Amino acid sequence: MNSANDQAQTVKRSGRRSAADIDENLIPIAEAILRSHHSVPLHEMTDILRDGDSLINEDWKQDDDDAIEARWQASRRKKSSDHVGTRDKNDGPLRDLWRVCVRFFKQMPPVLLSPFNRLQFVPNTEKASAVLSCHLFSKDACNAMADLIVHPLWQQDRRNFVAALIYTANLRVGGTTNFHWLPLPHVDCPVLQLLNATLQSIEDDELPKTLYQLHIEADEAVIDDRQEPCFFSDFMISMGHYVGVQKSPSNRELELMRRKIIPFRITDLEYIKKAIDGFANTDERIGVGYHVKAVSDAFKVLKRDEVPTREQLREFDARACKQMLRMAARPDIHDSEQPASQSGQLAQNTERVARRSRSPPPVTESRSGTRSRSPAPRPSRPPQAHRLSPATRSLPTSSAQATTFRSSELSRRGRQRQRSPPSQQLVSGRLASTQDGQSNAPSQAGAQDRLKLQASVQSQKADIRNLSKRVTEIQVEADRKIEGQGGLIKTLQEEIQALKRQVAQNVPRP
Repeated sequence: MNSANDQAQTVKRSGRRSAADIDENLIPIAEAILRSHHSVPLHEMTDILRDGDSLINEDWKQDDDDAIEARWQASRRKKSSDHVGTRDKNDGPLRDLWRVCVRFFKQMPPVLLSPFNRLQFVPNTEKASAVLSCHLFSKDACNAMADLIVHPLWQQDRRNFVAALIYTANLRVGGTTNFHWLPLPHVDCPVLQLLNATLQSIEDDELPKTLYQLHIEADEAVIDDRQEPCFFSDFMISMGHYVGVQKSPSNRELELMRRKIIPFRITDLEYIKKAIDGFANTDERIGVGYHVKAVSDAFKVLKRDEVPTREQLREFDARACKQMLRMAARPDIHDSEQPASQSGQLAQNTERVARRSRSPPPVTESRSGTRSRSPAPRPSRPPQAHRLSPATRSLPTSSAQATTFRSSELSRRGRQRQRSPPSQQLVSGRLASTQDGQSNAPSQAGAQDRLKLQASVQSQKADIRNLSKRVTEIQVEADRKIEGQGGLIKTLQEEIQALKRQVAQNVPRP
C-alpha cells in the first residue's frame, strides 16, 4: 500500500474528512494561514506560559512562588486538573482546543477563557460534576470553540473572538448588567468608539438600555453622519438576531455576574456559529465567506500532530493555572499582556472600576432584551425566553427566516452606505481590512449629491417602516383568521353532538 493510501486510511480511521471531501477553494486559504502561524514547538510553550527560568528574580522570590504552589495544591481547580489525561476520548477535544489556542491566539485556554478575560464557562447541568466542566469545559464546548477559532473571520486575533463571545453571552443573560466592558476599544471604528464612550460614561451597575439598544443607537448615529461602520460592529449587531434571552440565569451565572464575570454556555458558541454561517457569501468584507464547519474540516485535513500531546496536557494545564494565580497575586509584574477583552490605558481604567464594583441588584424578570431602535422606554418582555430582534422588524420564526431577514437588512444597510467592494486577498489567507472605520462618502461631494443621498436614505427608511407595518398587519390578520376557524370548528363540533343526541332519542327501542 502506497503512502497516499496509508494517509487515506489514517484519515478514515480518525473520523476526519479527506482532502477530496473539502471545498478546494479552502485548501490554499488554510495552507496560507497555517504557514503564517506555524505550529508551536515544545520550547516555545514556555514563552507562552511565561514561567521559564527568569520567573524568579528580585521582584518575585522563591518564597512567593512557593506560596503560589501551596495555593494551587489546595485549590479545587487542582482537583479538576488531575483528571486531565485520564478521561480517554474526552481529553481529545480539550487537546484540540489547546492546539488551536496556542497556535492561532498564542494564549492557553485556562487564561483565554477565564476571568482574566471576564469569561467563565458554565455547563448546562447543575450537577455536582458541573465543577469539572466549568474548569475543563464540556466535550461539545471544546469542539465548538476549536471549530470557531480557526475561522479566518477573527484574523487570528484573540481579541476579536473574545469580544464576540462576551457580547453574545452578555445579550443572552439580559444585556443590561454593566460589566464595565468595552467591546474592541483598539479597533478604529466610529460605531464602536461611540458605543464605548457611552458605556464608559455609565457608572451604575445597570445600563439604562440593553447593550444591543445602545449599539444600535450608535450605529444609526454613525450612518446618519455618513460614516462607515467597521465589519466587526456589523457582525456583532447581526449576532443579536440569533441570541435568545435566557428566562432566568442559573445561580452559578448570577454569582459570576455579581463579580462582573460574564458566564458563557455552549449555546453562545452556537449563536456565533449561526451568525458566521448566515454571513457566508453575503458580505464581501469578510474576505472568506465560508461556513464554520467547512473551514474547520479544511484545517483538520491539513493539520498534523502538534503540542500538547496527551501526556503533556495535564502538565501544561497546571502550569497555565499557576501562572493565572501569579497574575492575580502580582499583576504589576506578571500581567505583562493586556487581557483580550481590553486594551491600553482604557483597559486599565475599566479594570480598576470593575474591581471597585459592588454586587448588582438581583436579576429579575424585568431584564429586557428587546431591541428597539427608538429611544422609547424598553417594553416589558414576556415571561418566556424570546428572540432578540429590533422592534421595527418582523420577528423571525425559524433559522432560515432569520438568515434571510438578516441578509436583507444588511443589504439595506449596504445600500445606505454606498460602500465599494474592498480588495480581497483570498490566497494569502489575510482578510481585507475590516477595522478601517473610514467614511467612503466623497469628501468633496456637491450639495446636490448630498441632498440626493439623504433623500434616498430617508426613502429607504420609509420603505422599511411600511414593510414592517404591512408584516404586522398580515400577522394580525392571520391570527384573526386562525381564531375564526377555531370558533367555526367548535360550533360544528357542538352541532354534531346535538345531532347525535337527537338520533339517539329517535332510535326505536326494542
